[in-house]
Amino acid sequence: MTGALPHDYTKEDLLEKVMASDVIIYDIQDSYFDEIEFLLQQLSQTTFETEKVFILISTVLTWNNTIPREEQKGLVDEKE
Repeated sequence: MTGALPHDYTKEDLLEKVMASDVIIYDIQDSYFDEIEFLLQQLSQTTFETEKVFILISTVLTWNNTIPREEQKGLVDEKE
């Protein structure tokens, strides 16, 4: 483990730590959406020499407000 970030880290600190790691464990409960979005954008635009494992930790409550794919596509009949 290369260590956790201090409480006053910047997005650039986070990106540097992630790029230096092979396994990234990220708790989305304690994160901000813009931070996650920034990190995923940067990772998707990067070519890596070695494989990276990205593990997101969440709870069932995190996904409670997520609209199911079927509803997003309009495949579910609305119940009255």
